Amino acid sequence: MQSHQCLFFHESNNCNNISANEHIIQQGLAGTLSSSDIICANCNNFFSQNLDVHLTKLYEPIIKILSPLLSGRLKHKKKTTKLTSEDSEQYDIEYVEGTANLKKIEHIHSPNGQHKIIAPNSVPREKLEEIARKKGYKNTCFIKAPLTEIFPNAIEKGCLNVTPFLMRAILLDILELADYVAVTNNFPNIAKHRCMNELRLWIRTGCSSKQFPLINIFNFAPVSDLLDSMFKPSTFSHRLVIFFDHKSRVLILVAQFVNTMPWVFILENIVVHSCSVSILYKKALLDGEDQLLTNRNRAVLDISDIRWRKFSTATTYALEFAKTKWEEEFKTQNARAHYEFDLRNDSFINERLTYYTNSCHDKNSAPIDAIVKLMQNRYQGNQYLADILRITKKKVLEEWTNSGNQKNQQVLLYRECLKEIKGKFGYPD
Repeated sequence: MQSHQCLFFHESNNCNNISANEHIIQQGLAGTLSSSDIICANCNNFFSQNLDVHLTKLYEPIIKILSPLLSGRLKHKKKTTKLTSEDSEQYDIEYVEGTANLKKIEHIHSPNGQHKIIAPNSVPREKLEEIARKKGYKNTCFIKAPLTEIFPNAIEKGCLNVTPFLMRAILLDILELADYVAVTNNFPNIAKHRCMNELRLWIRTGCSSKQFPLINIFNFAPVSDLLDSMFKPSTFSHRLVIFFDHKSRVLILVAQFVNTMPWVFILENIVVHSCSVSILYKKALLDGEDQLLTNRNRAVLDISDIRWRKFSTATTYALEFAKTKWEEEFKTQNARAHYEFDLRNDSFINERLTYYTNSCHDKNSAPIDAIVKLMQNRYQGNQYLADILRITKKKVLEEWTNSGNQKNQQVLLYRECLKEIKGKFGYPD
């Protein structure tokens, strides 16, 4: 039995008295803060099946890149995709989510005794023949195709599709944080106040006697100021902010995931408590500790310079501005995830450098050429690619030595070059 009433208790919600361990930020987004005193099992099942998926899917591309660095907090699910060969035959290829880009060559044993080696176009045929000889394959068919056809790139451009389901999922996280703070810290419970009844009902069922127009409740306006004034994170993190100003009776709810554009909700003429309330929760993904800051009558954040009503929220311009800004931020953090992955994942960098080194014809220059090749792969399509490769090769030639652990030296040199290039030309594309 749970010790306190479900946050979304309502006669029409079919709430029960069974406690559920609810994550404030979804597990699919690497959320770890949870409580059994927020919602009941029925509501937990409803949200998991109907709302959470809309939020986690939106940020899935970035989370997939970071997943190998998240200490096993996310499960790597196996998926299959179809590859069509040059002879139009289809093959089912199995790969692991988040690590599909690590596996490059597939070996398939056919019922008729023939072996099929499937590889990207970039792998020389001589390499495939060498693999077949080492494996002892007598009857081998080599199939080459673009890598993206074999293992679909986990990184796709974020597409912002604002729906009531997405809005409800984001607001769900914020209200659950408010309830969590109230239960665990004896704090004023904004989420359960009677003036929030209609909002809770809308989140739980999508129905309400009061209308919540998307653009009116979802304020795109302060995006620029909010990013500049409140969020200057040096590491990947999620943030939830609740701010109630007693004097102006304005309730501000903010959610920001993986450093992208924050979602800002502004509710006016709210009479919640006789004191101002300020809550900030930061979920660190890679470095540092999670933070939960609360205060009454005084803000835990300096928001005095934020011009909350910079744009009219009821205009088409505000919506288009937000979509453009969101896509820019998503692209930036997506590139940043690649950068962090290269700096932290030793096995991946070792595997890539070994592959490029073994592919080089000149064995003397192979270790150096491999670093340049990997940098080329990371910045492919960048308008300054020629300058990037020139700087990389110059630095590697100056610092490379033929003594000690060359493999370890390769990794360190690549990362030094990557940091220098990032400082001059930004994150990898």
